[in-house]
Amino acid sequence: MQKITTFLFLILFSCFIYSQTVNTANDLLKANKLVEAKNEIDKVLGSPANQKNYEAYYTKAKICNAIVADPQLRKQYPAARMDAFNALKRYTETDEKMLVTLRSDGYKPIKDIYAGFYTEAAAAYKINDYEAAFTGFVNAISVINFMTEKGWIKVNLDTSSVLYAGLSAERSARNDEAAYYYGQLVKARVTIKGYADMVEIYKWTAKHHFEKKNYSEATVFINIGKEVYPDIPFWPALEIALIGVSGSSDELFGKYEEVIAKYPTNHFYRYNYAVELYEYAYNTDQTKRPANSDELIKKVEQNLASAIRIEPDYTKAQLFAGQVVYNKGIDELQTTKAKALEYFDEATPYFLQVEKLSARKTNLTPGEKSDLKEAYDLLTTIYKQKNLAEKATEYKKKFNSLNK
Repeated sequence: MQKITTFLFLILFSCFIYSQTVNTANDLLKANKLVEAKNEIDKVLGSPANQKNYEAYYTKAKICNAIVADPQLRKQYPAARMDAFNALKRYTETDEKMLVTLRSDGYKPIKDIYAGFYTEAAAAYKINDYEAAFTGFVNAISVINFMTEKGWIKVNLDTSSVLYAGLSAERSARNDEAAYYYGQLVKARVTIKGYADMVEIYKWTAKHHFEKKNYSEATVFINIGKEVYPDIPFWPALEIALIGVSGSSDELFGKYEEVIAKYPTNHFYRYNYAVELYEYAYNTDQTKRPANSDELIKKVEQNLASAIRIEPDYTKAQLFAGQVVYNKGIDELQTTKAKALEYFDEATPYFLQVEKLSARKTNLTPGEKSDLKEAYDLLTTIYKQKNLAEKATEYKKKFNSLNK
């Protein structure tokens, strides 16, 4: 019996010491002696015997929250807020009194942790520190998800944190992470009043999965995008790209016809359709062209004419229309030069229009510069074929000037 009494005495004594130590940590916290309070509570939790002492974890959470509220100590203990969160999670795992302490405090410690992560992340985002912002918003999401799992709040999706986690990820070149967080918003059909760029997030997410060759996911996001933001030409454009990857030529051309009928004034669709048709219908080796090549090339010319009518300043359509006619001249050159020269004459105004449109611009993009070089090169060839040496030399010089 003596041994049992001694054992019970040791248990009671250790509990008394533990209680005194936690009380000491709380007293130090109240006195704003935060470093001492942290050292005291870490000493308690450093003992294997105290790994289930919920009061110690709760006290640590409060101490760590107080540390991050102090600008100087926050620098000294950069992990304090996460330490507070981890301590609070351990508190919920070990408290046998059903979180009475947390409830009596109005859940303030966990609310402070969330607000702290979010506020710091927002501040980092404002100064373009996107790496820090991303980490902060992800931590805020972890806290809000934890609160939801525990049933303390009813938030299916922390829209603001998820949005800015995605934006921060994208702007720090974490595209896969950006797609993950954007994807949550898109699948939840989130729209934000006054935030016009939300549609761009829907588009970015679908395009990201397409470029990653996640075609099934891309299809999911395209369909959601069409549902939430209908009548945006981007969606059929991406659907066309998907068919181009895995569909047949007939499926691709059928889709173009469908989209052009829906968007009759969109010159891009007509131009792109012309390009696809021409790539299928034309081959420099005439024996390798499909049987209906002439018919398809007529459709190419019709679509290019429509594209130019809709948008006369679209340089690429002007250039391509000229190239189609020019290639007819090349086909005739070996047999009927007179006919070839007729085609060259027909093509020339398109190339001259490319030059005219380019001259209106102060600075040409690399693509525009490339288009202009192509026009100059073809004009040089045409004038040589027509024995107009002076004009050929003029355009050769213009071509060379673009290489400087």
